[in-house]
Amino acid sequence: MSKTFLKGMYYIPTNDEDPYTILKNANKNKLNFIIIEYTNNDLFKNISNNKKQLSKLFYIQEKISSFEKKYKNTIGILCFKCRSVIGPIRILLSKSIFRGEIFKLQNFYLWCYLNNPTLILSNNNYYHIENENIKKYFTLHSDNFLKSTDNYITLLNKNLKLTPIYTNNGFIFIKNINNSMFDFSKLKQHIITEIKNGNFYISNSDKYYLNFNVTSSKNKPLKINIEINNSDFLNQKFVLINNQNQIIKNQDLYNLKNISYNFEIKNSANKFLIFKIISKNGLFALTSPIYINN
Repeated sequence: MSKTFLKGMYYIPTNDEDPYTILKNANKNKLNFIIIEYTNNDLFKNISNNKKQLSKLFYIQEKISSFEKKYKNTIGILCFKCRSVIGPIRILLSKSIFRGEIFKLQNFYLWCYLNNPTLILSNNNYYHIENENIKKYFTLHSDNFLKSTDNYITLLNKNLKLTPIYTNNGFIFIKNINNSMFDFSKLKQHIITEIKNGNFYISNSDKYYLNFNVTSSKNKPLKINIEINNSDFLNQKFVLINNQNQIIKNQDLYNLKNISYNFEIKNSANKFLIFKIISKNGLFALTSPIYINN
């Protein structure tokens, strides 16, 4: 596994897939974490295990715990999907799980206040709750990011705290911290913290290793460094987009596979920047917003 990046994905299992097997396959495929989705009502059903009756939720949690004790470089994150008056909502990294549907958003906001979840919402969800208290909770945005980043940037400019995520056939990359790969408790906490804070980038390839750095100094241009490593792809272009949805850098990468690129831009009124790398065969990487003032 890469020491520089921690790699994971979002996974929706079939009804009969064993969570331990899912995690074992993730480890075999060199994933450091996997987010596994279940419907919330399904988690409260009873199942038989060694002639004992227990909830599916308890069974899954025990399987994840058992796996993590044996394999120290892959963690499992439980996500539950529930129906609501504004469409499906996916919830992860919360203090508790509930059954049933969300009929009253105000009750859901209270639950969020008490449980500090991370939410995955679709574009339609956001527009229903645009002016509501859900802005307080860090949210992940599920959309088609290859075609356009318009919705993504529009929602960011509504002061929503969000970053893009794939919920199907995509990968999530988190930058590693020193030695976290060799200390399981630090590895797990780092992954959870970075997901909650939205500090990652997504790609439709498991081999798109993108490293970037933005240096900001008062009254000086922004210094930006981009590195693409371990790539088997012909990289076509690098696009830098600001909060006004303006392309402020559109650089031809001349089909190079491994790239180190440094440049400067004016430190103007840009609130945030988004990096996007596109390869010749349609593969890409897209970052979470990089806030300049922070």
